[in-house]
Amino acid sequence: MAIRLVDNISNKVESSREFPTAEFLINADARAFTALSSSIYSRKVRAVIRELSTNAFDAHVAAGTLKKPFVITLPTSWEPTFKIRDFGIGLSESDMMTMYRTYFKSGDYKLKSNDYTGVFGLGSKSPFSYTKSFQIASYYGGVKSVYTAHVGEHGVPQISKIAEEPSTAHNGLEIVIPVHSGDAYQFQSEASDLFRYFTLKPKIEGVSGFTIPTITYILNGEKTKWGMRVRDSHGAQAIMGNIFYPIDPDEINGLSDAQSELLATDIDIEFSVGDLNPTLSRERLEYDTPTIKSLKKRLDEIIEEITASVNSQVSHCKSLWEAKCFMADMFRGADAKLASLARFTNSKMLTWNNQPIGNHMVRFGDVDGLHIWIFEKREKRRRYHRSGDESTRIGCRKDDTKLIHAYGGDKSYIYEMDTEKGAFVKCENLIKSRKHDVVYLVQFTNPEAKKVFLETCGMVGSEIVPASSIPAPPKQYYRGGNGVRAATSKMFKYVGGHNPSYNRQYTCWKEETVELSQGGVYVEMLRYAVIRNSGEIKPYLLGDYYSHLIKLNPKLVIYGVRRSVIEKFRKSDNWVSLWDHVEQVYGSVMNDTALLQCIADAEERENAVNYNRLCDLSASVGNRVTDGGVAHIMIENFKEVRDSGKSVTRDKLDAYRWVAHSAGKEFKINLKPLHVVDSLWKKIVKTYPMLTYIDSFARNKTDVEGYLQLVDQNGG
Repeated sequence: MAIRLVDNISNKVESSREFPTAEFLINADARAFTALSSSIYSRKVRAVIRELSTNAFDAHVAAGTLKKPFVITLPTSWEPTFKIRDFGIGLSESDMMTMYRTYFKSGDYKLKSNDYTGVFGLGSKSPFSYTKSFQIASYYGGVKSVYTAHVGEHGVPQISKIAEEPSTAHNGLEIVIPVHSGDAYQFQSEASDLFRYFTLKPKIEGVSGFTIPTITYILNGEKTKWGMRVRDSHGAQAIMGNIFYPIDPDEINGLSDAQSELLATDIDIEFSVGDLNPTLSRERLEYDTPTIKSLKKRLDEIIEEITASVNSQVSHCKSLWEAKCFMADMFRGADAKLASLARFTNSKMLTWNNQPIGNHMVRFGDVDGLHIWIFEKREKRRRYHRSGDESTRIGCRKDDTKLIHAYGGDKSYIYEMDTEKGAFVKCENLIKSRKHDVVYLVQFTNPEAKKVFLETCGMVGSEIVPASSIPAPPKQYYRGGNGVRAATSKMFKYVGGHNPSYNRQYTCWKEETVELSQGGVYVEMLRYAVIRNSGEIKPYLLGDYYSHLIKLNPKLVIYGVRRSVIEKFRKSDNWVSLWDHVEQVYGSVMNDTALLQCIADAEERENAVNYNRLCDLSASVGNRVTDGGVAHIMIENFKEVRDSGKSVTRDKLDAYRWVAHSAGKEFKINLKPLHVVDSLWKKIVKTYPMLTYIDSFARNKTDVEGYLQLVDQNGG
């Protein structure tokens, strides 16, 4: 007769006869130990740091030393060793030879409390996932005992005691693991990530400047322990026993909509040890029934807390519309404080005055007597305009659906057209002056239309501002000045730069208001293209001119001028075309003798083979050589060349050459440099030949000084 399963909890079986029964066994060979020590870990370095660090934390809990951090020594390429030293209870020789070397066995104290992280008895063996041997020093009862753990010749791990000596050091363990020099950075990176959630942060040694990142929360739970991180795209995480575990919604069946939305955010949820079951590797959660039940319970608690908190804040709003705007401010848009919870806010649980707040968008459909125009930022080519179409008098898109969005921040962006005169210009100026990103202008041709609008939006009426109250935009003005009238609203500042990716010409320009009397550099424009000699130039090509000229004049601005007003600029004494400006710059350079001398010395600096050698020598011993000696004379001559050409950087030298080329001229300097640098160097090494064998004067400063003085004292 077959056996029958009668209790799937106790796994008790019954049979009508006595048949043989035997327990399963594990063949403790090399394959079994490799599977438990290494194969279960997908990220070996991370596993070593995590398992040994949680064991160190548990040891501090057991010893009551949580105010004292354990010490981590991170490896470097020149010191490739990972160390961890805890100040816990340490282990006796008996414990080392029994409990420490036994798989699936932990200290008895760990099984009696949820204050401890480790219970599997595998973490202490995790170093075998990375190395074949490591060392353990146990400080216990005034004795330091040293052990080596290694993989034996048959592939089975072994532990051997190799030393013992008296010690006054605090009880605890120190584990030392050799590291491949190429893995040093990985150890540092994994440690930085792992220790973020440790309540007892370790003291880090071995690497200067190492910091453990701080978790920043934009929202914290008060009743339940959870926090909403600044968006980092890592998703929801469970924090248990200093370890964070990603929560995979696909592994949890039967999630409610609100639970799913919450798990789509960057939330940390803290659990007590034992609430969730991790896998043996502790790299992920075991999605068994108890774990899923605990996850869902905490999610529901958090949802209830968030809902109560939001509803409490919303209750202070004066209208449903204000509540919608509050929700938009908190949850909608890239700058919203809690944008990661945006989808969660669609929940019907969020209410104002017992009414569901609902979506931040309000649709009106076909309401007789209601007209809506939308002003918003669009591409430069698509300018604000008023068309004959009633539904799209102003705006860059049609509003056939008559849709209004609730926005956070300043809510006065809906204006009623209480007068035809100037309403469109005023609303357009609100966008241009950056008062709002979006402006709605609504018109009611009958009282019923306004009533429907207010009721549908949930407004009380004060949310709509009369368009007549909007300040009028500043007027264009003209005034005399050098024969040019100062109409200034149609000039364009060049901002494109030298980048062919600026394939949309209007993106190279920014409209600005400029006093024409101030003067400047201009180019003629036609449909955002630049006109030169009756031909069109792509505006991004001005980047060559701009990038070079700005090196010579950082305050340079190039303005684009429409063809319709170009004659005013051509006749002005204050304005010069870009092409004429280039020739003027060239002329001013070639007529400045002092500048030409600096340029000649800068070119000598650039072309001299031994310039850097003389720089090194001058900086190292320039002030400590014998006065009147060859070295002193040559270094002083070198300083004259160096200081003369210092004002002309390599960027400026390139710019001068480019200006000459663009002006169709030859960049030829007839002046000679003050001194020829390579000739100076030849005279120095002729007198001091040993300098040719020294690669760095700065590193050998004392020896070089002594050598130069010795030669000078002996008359060279």
